[in-house]
Amino acid sequence: MNPGRILAYLRPKGWRLQFSIGAIFAILVTPSIAGLIYWSYDTSLALISQYAERDVKNAAEDAKNTMAAPLRRFADSVLIAAQVEAAMPGFLRGPDSDRMMIQELRNSPGLTSYYVGFADGSFRQMQRVALGAKVSGITPPAETRFASRMIDRSSGDVALDRYVFLDAEARRLGDGSAGPTTYDARQRSFWRLAERLKSDRTQSAVAIADPYVIGSVGKFGMSVSAPVVRNGQLVAAVATNFTLDRVSQYLQAHPASANATTLVVSRDGTVIVHPDPAEMADRKGDEIVSRRVGDISNAAVRAAFARRSELKSDYFTFTALSDGAEYVALFVPFLAEFGKPWEIVIVAPTDDFIGPLRRNNRLMAIVGTAVIVVLLLLISGFARLISRPLVGLVREIRTIERFSLDTEVRLSSNIREVKQLIAATQMMKTALRAFTAYVPREVVRGLLLSGRPIELGGRSSHLTIMFTDLEAFSTLAENSPARALLDQVSTYLGMVTHAVNETSGSVDKFIGDSVMAFWGAPLADDDHAYHACVAAVHAKRRLAAQNVLWQEKGSPELRMRVGIHSDAVLVGNVGSMERMSYTVMGDGVNIAARLEGINKQFGTAICVSHSVFRECGERLWLRPIDQVAVKGRRGGILIYELLAIRGGEADLAASPAEQEICRRTAEAYALMAEGDLATAARAYDDIARTFNDPLAVEMGRRCREGRPSAQLIEVSENAKVQPG
Repeated sequence: MNPGRILAYLRPKGWRLQFSIGAIFAILVTPSIAGLIYWSYDTSLALISQYAERDVKNAAEDAKNTMAAPLRRFADSVLIAAQVEAAMPGFLRGPDSDRMMIQELRNSPGLTSYYVGFADGSFRQMQRVALGAKVSGITPPAETRFASRMIDRSSGDVALDRYVFLDAEARRLGDGSAGPTTYDARQRSFWRLAERLKSDRTQSAVAIADPYVIGSVGKFGMSVSAPVVRNGQLVAAVATNFTLDRVSQYLQAHPASANATTLVVSRDGTVIVHPDPAEMADRKGDEIVSRRVGDISNAAVRAAFARRSELKSDYFTFTALSDGAEYVALFVPFLAEFGKPWEIVIVAPTDDFIGPLRRNNRLMAIVGTAVIVVLLLLISGFARLISRPLVGLVREIRTIERFSLDTEVRLSSNIREVKQLIAATQMMKTALRAFTAYVPREVVRGLLLSGRPIELGGRSSHLTIMFTDLEAFSTLAENSPARALLDQVSTYLGMVTHAVNETSGSVDKFIGDSVMAFWGAPLADDDHAYHACVAAVHAKRRLAAQNVLWQEKGSPELRMRVGIHSDAVLVGNVGSMERMSYTVMGDGVNIAARLEGINKQFGTAICVSHSVFRECGERLWLRPIDQVAVKGRRGGILIYELLAIRGGEADLAASPAEQEICRRTAEAYALMAEGDLATAARAYDDIARTFNDPLAVEMGRRCREGRPSAQLIEVSENAKVQPG
């Protein structure tokens, strides 16, 4: 045997963790210190519990009553209004209800709006208007303090969103209209809650929604709603919106102790009210969502929830790992009358209650351990040696748990086992970083958190699918140097990928110069259609800016075409156990691909379906193209060209020309839909001359030729899609 290999094996490579921990415990665990600490703790524990429990429970009752007060008031208000409407049909549709709503807004500073929806989809609302604020994009008169909103769907015609502006004395100052609207009261959460109350008599008479962002004021708040039932039918639903500012301010101004934190939390871990408003919500893209307990900055509160699940108790003391301090935690159920699974949670340092006694105990511990101070110094050295790399390693593992794989942390240790653990952790991080380049990041995160093996299968979900492609790519490939074209295509693919990722979408695959992406899975996204449209406009405009740079260098321009469609599709893992892909399949995928290809027929860039319009049309700058028939489906669908985003980022906004072309195209399409093809053709020709618009040229030609009712969408030669 080679002696050099034997020596290399026997040469120390670092201290063993087992020896280090054994040495520390041998020094620490002495009868004198253990007895002193136990005696001090045992004699003070009863006093800690007595003082802390009394003060904390009193504070919890105060917080409970403070939270319940506005809920009771607003519940009584909507119940009375619902009873009046039930007894006097039409009262809430008439002007007399305005005075009642305004009076409620005056009497309750936290109330932001009072509204009612009707069974025919109509809607009435009285909202508070802040000084200088706009209402649905309308600038009201300067003296406006209230805005009465009316959407009448009783006639069955296209509903208009109308406003009447009132001053502080409820005098009419003027009116305005936000134009046609797709808003339907029956599709809103307050109506669905009222329907649930009507059908479920085990529930309370009012429904309280979970916190959400109130759009008119941009603050977190809640709504209280009550059904109006006549002859067993739900005929209307009355509701109010109010902010949680005052409850949050009360919790901040009246803590159980100097350093205590009081908050209201749902049983599922959602923060309802926090003394710091910034801790109540997070922004994810363009969406503001309620924060979870595990996401708040107070480490003691997070530790209290973790310890509660271990101890199975609603009142206990614990030690927070973050600062080593001892805390007391209390969990009190919210009032059962409201039917909400909420709890009042108080977490306070025990030092706030018995600080002098604890300081005395510490002094006794110091005196008792003075005789072994040399040993304590030795323990300190060992603890520092071990704890520093372990703490750093814990932080690194936590960043991996959060899937923050882009940060680099340098760790080192002389202990062999710790060195091996550091190396294994870095290797795992590198492997995960490489894995997420091929699989959607959220799919990998879900796989890690579940602890289950990957399985084939999927589920049906309503998603939004997007296909992009480059115009005339075959010609470009023939006439451009391969390396230069590859660089350009890589830049384009990177822009599309970035736009998809920043809107919480998933890139499914690259098919040559095409990109397939989808929104709504694996992460649930209630606004998936809007996010897909934002990504498409972002990618298109960034590519346009890049084309300017390419032109300066003499490189050819790249122009992309996009198709977007929302539909129920199958999403999940497909393939074989040896190789699989997380993807979407179904007829909706084929339609999205065909919409991308149909851009070539009309000279458009971004084509979206009517299902996308239904999801988020009011937030987009769209213009109708035509009714088209989809192969294999009955009836036709209306498709649109997407030009810009309403009310979004500045670089997504529509130019005056784009706004004008949307308006004029809509007018021309309306003429064509009504059968006035000659007038429609002239309108399209006028648009074509003014804006040099290919779509208008094509539609003018179709009108002059008699315009068939629908054109069959066929997959173009450039459309690349896996059949589903």
